[in-house]
Amino acid sequence: MKPHDLKESLLELPKHSNYNIIILTAGNDRHKRFALKIQKEFPKLVVAWYEYDRTVKSMYQNKHYENVKIEDNKSNKVIKIIRYIYNNIIRLIKNPKIIFNFHDKVNERLMLKKYYKDNKTIEKETFNYELRLLKKFSVIEKQKINPNDINKSEFCEILKKHNAYFLISLGGPLLSNKVINSVKGLALNQHAGHSPNYRGSGTIAWALYHRDIKSLSNTVHLTTTSADSGPILRRSNICIHPDDKPQKLFFKSVALGTELMIEVINDIIDKDNIQVFNQPKSIGTTYLARELTNDILITIIKDFKNGWLKNAIRRSW
Repeated sequence: MKPHDLKESLLELPKHSNYNIIILTAGNDRHKRFALKIQKEFPKLVVAWYEYDRTVKSMYQNKHYENVKIEDNKSNKVIKIIRYIYNNIIRLIKNPKIIFNFHDKVNERLMLKKYYKDNKTIEKETFNYELRLLKKFSVIEKQKINPNDINKSEFCEILKKHNAYFLISLGGPLLSNKVINSVKGLALNQHAGHSPNYRGSGTIAWALYHRDIKSLSNTVHLTTTSADSGPILRRSNICIHPDDKPQKLFFKSVALGTELMIEVINDIIDKDNIQVFNQPKSIGTTYLARELTNDILITIIKDFKNGWLKNAIRRSW
């Protein structure tokens, strides 16, 4: 539960008149489960829940800017399609043998399509029943916000008015110091990955790509302006079943992390100081979303088709 392989120190906790909680999440079922679980455990403390939604109009951008941005996006899509077709025609002219790889490419496309379809199905299977039970514990209406607005000064002022102690997050963009300091106590983040080894985006997938079964974990840490790099409060490995799919392992990590977050909040409320474990900058990698390419996912999918996980579990016995 605690990463004792890292250097430990004591953090003196800020004093405050209340332990109110602000929740920041993305909008998928796993994020809703996180927000509702927190409300169930701390019904008198949650004062706000903000959910990121890119379809929501930005509060702080003028109409002219938004219209230009929409037009730019449409133009960029057309340009990308034309460029893709052109590049593939050139490749075919230069190397006609490419056509023989067409069958493999089609198979890979179908594998990816199934992967993303299964992702939605498995998330529903994992969280939907619990979500229905948790809805009755909702104590506050979520407010949707464009993620581009989260670090704006105007929104930071809104956060300050809640006079909260905790700012807890799951998903979404990196937060600025203004947002982190908008609460009187601590900002905490739940990361579906094994920090410091795997920070950033898609880290369960990266652990699978590296066949690193010991790093299928979740980490709760103090929020900083860098991705998943703040001092760690809890880190724990998930329970693995030989028949688990990659998506299921990811959702297990998120579910575990929510329980770790609840444990951390209770710990902070009950104590004057807590153990934290600093993350060495020299250890691990921070992954960007764009680095998790289709080729990486195809490698993971093929590994699972070939029984890698079952063999890895058997070897670990």
